[in-house]
Formats: sequence, C-alpha cells, structure tokens
Amino acid sequence: MRAPQPVHDVVMTLLLSAGVGVGAVDAPQLVHDFVADMGCRAEGHTGVPHALRQPGLGKVVVDIGLDAGAEFFTAISNNYSVYGFEANPRTLVNLRKRCARMGAERCEYVHPGDRSFPLPPKRAGGYLIGAGAGAMDGLFNFSLAGGQTSMVDEPLRGAQQGVASVRVLPLGAVVQADVYFLKIDVQGAEFEVLKGARKLFEKFTVKTLLMELYPRGLLSAGVDMLQFMRFIYDELGMFCSTSGATSREVRFEQHPNSLEDFAAMLQRQPRRPRYNWGWGRFDDLMCFNARKAWNSKNSPRVARARGKSR
Repeated sequence: MRAPQPVHDVVMTLLLSAGVGVGAVDAPQLVHDFVADMGCRAEGHTGVPHALRQPGLGKVVVDIGLDAGAEFFTAISNNYSVYGFEANPRTLVNLRKRCARMGAERCEYVHPGDRSFPLPPKRAGGYLIGAGAGAMDGLFNFSLAGGQTSMVDEPLRGAQQGVASVRVLPLGAVVQADVYFLKIDVQGAEFEVLKGARKLFEKFTVKTLLMELYPRGLLSAGVDMLQFMRFIYDELGMFCSTSGATSREVRFEQHPNSLEDFAAMLQRQPRRPRYNWGWGRFDDLMCFNARKAWNSKNSPRVARARGKSR
C-alpha cells in the first residue's frame, strides 16, 4: 500500500494502475474529476481551496476548525450548504458577529444545548456550530494559549495559558447527508474527529477530505501513526496525497513511498521540535473517496431521502 503522494504522483499512480486501490470505480475518470474541480488550497497551506470559490449549487461542505472563517464564509457566499464547527470560545465571538450580519437565512448560529441533531442541510446557507467535533459527545478541555489553541497539545512555552471546557459532538450525529468537501483543521485532534465521522462515511458519500496533518499534536494525543493512516485508507476508504505546503520548513520532502514507512517517518517527528516557532511540521493531506463515486444525484435532497430509508 502506497503512502500519501504529491498530487501529480497520485494522478499517475491511479492512471497507470488500472484501478488498483479504487475498487470498481473507474480510476481515470475519478482522478480527472478530483483534480479538475477540487484543486488544493489556492495560496498554499492557508489559502481557501479552489473548489469553495466555485458555485456550490447546494452541495454540502463541512468545515471543522474555522479560525477566522475564511473557508466557511466563502462557501456560504458561493451557495454551498455549510456546517461549520468551532470550539474556541474566543474565536466564536467574531465568527458569530459576522454570521449575524448575513442574516439567519444565510448563517445560523447553533448552540449545541439548544438544538437536536442531526441538522438538515441549509441550502445556500450554513450553520455556525459552537462546538468541536470528536469521537463522542461530551465536554473536553480546550487549551487557550494565545493564537495557538488545541484540544490535545499543551500550551507552548511562553504563551499565555488558559483552559476552557467545550462541547464536542460526533460529526456523524450532526451531519447526515452526502458531503462534497470536508475540511479538518484541529491541531492534533484529527483522529478523534475522523472516528466520530465513521458513520457519515459508512452511510453517505464524502467526496473529498482536506485535512491539516500535524504530527506533533497527534503524537501528543498518543496516536499511533500507522493506525491513523490505515484508518483513513482502510476504514474510511480515502486515497490521499500530500498537497505540498509552500514553506520549506513545513514540507515533508522526499517522504517514503510505503504507508508503513510514511507512518514511521511521522512517528519520528519530535514532540518538542527544535524550531523556534514551536509547533513543528505541518502539511495538508488531500484525500478523495476511492470507494464511492460522486455524481449529480449526490444532492442534499437525495442524501436526506436516502438517510431516512436506512
């Protein structure tokens, strides 16, 4: 099994493999569609993905870890049906103000204690959910260390420390629809988020996953990197590439080709890196669904109907 590859290598691998690793799905067409309409982040590691700048036509986008909300509000503006999760109470202050200016029809704030779940897709609008996403419903400690916040990583040296108790919800309990684009940026809690999304992947189609890969945070959470990567490939059925961050300090250069060796490389990333800026290496994993093809029937309306029948 091959490790996440640069995107051009993914294309060549699948085109030449005659469907190896993608089951019965037509590999060349699947790869062509993936590259053509998704793209990676427009300005590298922190830019808004190309896909979210295009007309959404009501397709579902899930954004976990909003920060300033660039992807979330861009997707709403382009008429996607958007679910946004943000656990940081400080960040939520400005996000809620911006959401309110759009009006409730376009952007609705959801306090997890005030609503029942799942939430039906809001066509050409979005939910700003004041909670994190994780493996189970509950309250968890959230580190507030200046701009460096995390549910798993200890406050970095020299940062202003603080902890908040935040609500966490399994993604599969909130979203029950086919998902065109899933973005995860959670500073080391990636595995917990994906565990909570397992039912979503099983019952519906998740076309694309863009996930920040943060080895130090994952290691701080006690994650075994091989188990993590196999979960993405084997349990969720996703095929991934590294999108290639633009900064030399954060790019995984010349990484191994086998999944086992790639996971071992991640496992060796230091928990306390030598870099002065403290966070260690980052990159983005850009993944597409290698088990379930996406087509024009994957609309919010059809997804809800299928979900009720299961």
